[in-house]
Amino acid sequence: MNDEDPTQSEGDISSEARFAAVLETMVDAVITIDERGTVLSGNSAVKRIFGYDPDDMVGRNVSMLMPAAFSVEHTSYIQKYLETGEATIIGIGRETTGLRSDGTEFPIDLAISESHVGPRRLFTGIVRDISERKQAEAKIQSLNLELENRVQERTQQLESANASLSREASDRTALAEITRIITSSPRVGDVFGNFAEQVENLVPFDRMSICAFNSDGTLLTETFVSTGSGEGSAVGPDLGVTCPVPGTAAGRMLNDRTGVILRGAQAEVVLKNFPCHLPLFDDSRDGDSEIASALGAPIIAADRVIGTLNLVSLHAGAYDERSLAILEMIGGQIGAPIENSRLYEEEASLRDAAEVARARLESILQVSAAAVLIVNAADGRVLLATQEAERIIGNHIRPGELPSQYRKGVKYSRPDGTPIKENELPLLRATTSGEVVREQEVNFERPDGSRIPALISAAPVLGPDGGVSAGIAVFQDITELKHLDEVKADFLSMITHDLRGPVSAIKGLATAAMVHAGESGDDGDLLREDLVAVNDESDRLAELVSNLLDMSRIEAGAVQLEPEETHIVDLTEDAVRRATRSRLGEGRQISVTVPVDLPLMYVDPVQIGRVLDNLISNALKYSDGPINVEATYNPDNDTLDTAVSDSGLGVAAEVQEAVFEKFFRVTDAGRKSGMGAGLGLAICKAIVESHGGEIGVVSAPRQGSRFSFTLPLQPKE
Repeated sequence: MNDEDPTQSEGDISSEARFAAVLETMVDAVITIDERGTVLSGNSAVKRIFGYDPDDMVGRNVSMLMPAAFSVEHTSYIQKYLETGEATIIGIGRETTGLRSDGTEFPIDLAISESHVGPRRLFTGIVRDISERKQAEAKIQSLNLELENRVQERTQQLESANASLSREASDRTALAEITRIITSSPRVGDVFGNFAEQVENLVPFDRMSICAFNSDGTLLTETFVSTGSGEGSAVGPDLGVTCPVPGTAAGRMLNDRTGVILRGAQAEVVLKNFPCHLPLFDDSRDGDSEIASALGAPIIAADRVIGTLNLVSLHAGAYDERSLAILEMIGGQIGAPIENSRLYEEEASLRDAAEVARARLESILQVSAAAVLIVNAADGRVLLATQEAERIIGNHIRPGELPSQYRKGVKYSRPDGTPIKENELPLLRATTSGEVVREQEVNFERPDGSRIPALISAAPVLGPDGGVSAGIAVFQDITELKHLDEVKADFLSMITHDLRGPVSAIKGLATAAMVHAGESGDDGDLLREDLVAVNDESDRLAELVSNLLDMSRIEAGAVQLEPEETHIVDLTEDAVRRATRSRLGEGRQISVTVPVDLPLMYVDPVQIGRVLDNLISNALKYSDGPINVEATYNPDNDTLDTAVSDSGLGVAAEVQEAVFEKFFRVTDAGRKSGMGAGLGLAICKAIVESHGGEIGVVSAPRQGSRFSFTLPLQPKE
C-alpha cells in the first residue's frame, strides 16, 4: 500500500515484498479505508469474496460492500467513534452481512482495527466469508430438527426416546465444540489433541488419522495421528506415512466425495482400504485374524477433496450409518481450517527462510573485507551498510538515513586531488542513470580529517518493472596497496643505488689495483689497500643480496627452524668474536654480561646467532662508544631476555616501531657504513617471532639504543 506518510522510510524492499506476498496469499479479504469510509486498498481475496477487482474499489465508499441497511448503520458507528472515541465495532470482531458485486448477500466475520499514519486515521477490516460455516451450522440445526422429530414420533417409546435424546444432545454439543476447537487456531497442530478427544466422544476409535492428498491425488500422507484416549500427536507432511490411493477407500472418497464404512472386517481387508493404519495391527496380538471396523470421510475445502478423516476400531460392530454421517459432517467442517493451516505453515516457512537468508547475507557482508552500502534509488535512504563502510566513510550509518546524514562532513577527491561532486560518485551514477561503475579510485576525507583511498564499484538493482529500485556500492580500502606501491618504489630506488655503489666501487678498485700492480714493483702496499677495499665492497654487496634472499625465504615460509638445547653464553661469545674480527669491530670495546648459570633454551642456534650478529652490527654502525651485550632469566614468564646496548645516535620515538619493518632505514648522517637494504631488523623480528618471542627497542635521539629480544625456554607449540 502506498498511503503512508511520504517522509517515512520505505524500509527494506525485500521485507515489503515478503509482506505483500503474505497479504496477497491470505484467505481473508483485507480492506483499508480512511475516516470518510473511502477505500484505500484491498488484497486479492477481495475479488474472490466480493467479486470486485481491488483496484476498482479504490476511491469508492466501503458501503458498496454492505446491504443498504447495514451501510447507514456502519456510517453511524464510524462517526460516533470519531466524535466520542466510544468503540462499537473498532477492535471488536463480529458477524454481519456482506454484499457481493452480483447483489447477493452472504454472512461474514468482520474485524476492524485502527492505525495512525501521521495525522491520518486509517481503519483496516479483515473479512472472512463464513458461508460454509453457516451452512454447516444450518446442517447441524437441520440434524437437530430431525432428531427432535424422531423424538416426537416415538413418544410412546419414552425410554428409547429419552436415551436417543440424550445421545443426540451429546452429539450436538460435541459437534459444536469440534467446530469451535478446529477454528480456534490458525495451526491445526496446536489444537489437534483437543480435536481428537472430542471426536472420540462422538465416535470411539483405537486409531484416528487425518491424511492429505498430493497434488495429483495418487498419494496420501498422514499429517495428524491419534491413538485414542486423547493421545494425539501431529507429524509434518514430510515425515508422516505415505500410502497409495488407487484401489483404497481414499480413492473412492476422492472420486465419490462420500464416506466409507467397514463393519467387522478382517485386518487385511481394513489395511487394503486404509493402509496407513498398519501400526495399529502391528501392535495387536492376533495379526491378520483380527476383526476390526473402519470409517473414512472426505475432508472438503472450497468444494475440493483435500484429504480424508479415518477411524479404526478393534471392535467388530463399532460403527453404523450414524457414525458415518457424523464423520462426514466433521470432514466438511474441518476442511477450511486444515487448508488454512497448511497455507499458514507454508507462509511461516517462507517467512522464516527469507529471514534466515537475509540474516545470512547480512552476516556474510558484515565479515567481508570489502565495504558494502545499499541505498534506495528513489531518495537515497540507506537499506544496508556494513561496519567497514562506516569505517571508510567515517560516520555511523543507520538504516533509513538520507545521504545528507551519512555523508555529513565527508569530502571526495580523485587520486590527483581534484574534488568529486556528489552527483559524480559511483553510487549516485548507478541509482540515477543505471550506470555500472567498476573500480573507480576515490579518496575519502573523513569528518575527523583523516584520508582513506578506496576503489569503488557500483551497480543498479533493477525492480520487477525493469526500473532502478536500489543501488549497491562495494568499497575496498587500498591504503595498504598504496603503501606497498610506495615501498616498491623505494625498494627499486634503493636497489638501484645500493647495488650500483658496490659494483662501481669494485670496478674502480679493480682498475686501480691493476694500475698499482704495475707501479708498485716490490712494494705491494697500494695493491693490498685496493684489494682490501674490493673485499669490503664485496662483503657489503654479499650482505645486501643475502638479506634480500633471506627475507624472501622467510616470507615464503621456506625457512625451517632446527632447534636444539643451546646456552646463550655460547651464542653471545660467538657473535662478539665475529663482530670484533670485522672491519667495523676493529679496536671496538664490546662487553658481555651473561651469567654462565643461566638455563638452557631450546632454539635454533644459527638463527638466534644471526639475530645477535645483526643487533651488534647495527650498534657498531650507529655508535662510536662501547657496546654491551647482556642476558637475564625471567622466572615469572620462564623466558630469557637478551639485549644489545650502545651510546650512539639513538632512534626517535615516532619511528621505533617502524625500524622493524621491511626496507625501513635510519638516514642519520652519523652512520658509519653505506646504506643497507633496511632488512636486518625485519629479519631479526621474523626469526624471534618464529620462536614465539618478542623484540623491541628503547631509545632516544643522541642517547643510545637498547635493542632486546625475549625467548621462551621451551619450544613454541
